[in-house]
Amino acid sequence: MKRKQQEVEFYEKTCALEKKKTENETTLQLENINRDFEINRKRLENEQQNEREKKNFEFETTKREIELSKKHTPITLEKYTIDSNERIYRQLKIGETRINQFLGSDDPKSLSLGCLLPGLTLPPAHG
Repeated sequence: MKRKQQEVEFYEKTCALEKKKTENETTLQLENINRDFEINRKRLENEQQNEREKKNFEFETTKREIELSKKHTPITLEKYTIDSNERIYRQLKIGETRINQFLGSDDPKSLSLGCLLPGLTLPPAHG
């Protein structure tokens, strides 16, 4: 009888240990799942935030380009080019500078850098 009682106690202890082991494994698995879930959630939040920032930047850039194109027509850009050249030549301290011709093609569609450079007429030498 005593032997049977020891076997029952041993079996109960073994079952309790197995149950505790199973509970610990389950808890560990749940913690791993929760950790993986949080990592993925944070990664997705960062990706979404980056995507929103990228779209906002593109929107603002496009908005500025539209505002700029509204302000400047081909005529205002030509005037800006002439005014810029005038400022540059004033800084050069040349006695007299006249823009009497532009270099390049007469065709308004063929705009090259040479079209923006004015021909210089230097004042006659005082002698």
